[in-house]
Amino acid sequence: MTDGHLEDTMDGETQEHGHVQESIAANRPRMVIRRLTTYNDVIVAYALSIEVVDDMVPSTFREAESSSNSIRWMEAMEEEIRSLQKNDTWKLAKLPKGKKAIGCKWVYMKKDGSSIGDIRYKDKFVAKGYAQLEGIDYNKIFSSVVKHSSIQILLALVAQLD
Repeated sequence: MTDGHLEDTMDGETQEHGHVQESIAANRPRMVIRRLTTYNDVIVAYALSIEVVDDMVPSTFREAESSSNSIRWMEAMEEEIRSLQKNDTWKLAKLPKGKKAIGCKWVYMKKDGSSIGDIRYKDKFVAKGYAQLEGIDYNKIFSSVVKHSSIQILLALVAQLD
């Protein structure tokens, strides 16, 4: 205040009629926090006993290419491309002038195999659908995905009612 009773200063102290009062909170003794040492030996023993496992799943092609399992990732990519070609997933077409192709990317994953400790490397080649514009890149959305159990029920009904 400027009427002579109290004035605030920049460093948290207040002046009253020329006397300096220190802030109580600023000079309060602080508790010393010490690191818990009870389990240090156990933590070190645990850290040293853990086997280093290359469990990294790449998020980009470059990561897959430079990983220690690059051969397995490349084999999985070749298998995915063969599968896409075998199923006639796409047809090559000329890109119209002034149009930009929709990008695609690889999605990598590891799956447990049939035997213990067997890991299967899988890839999916996907289009970047978020870059598509409705009415320009596509007109309808259609997905022909049916559960196997639904088809079994339908066929059972057809066989029973026939």
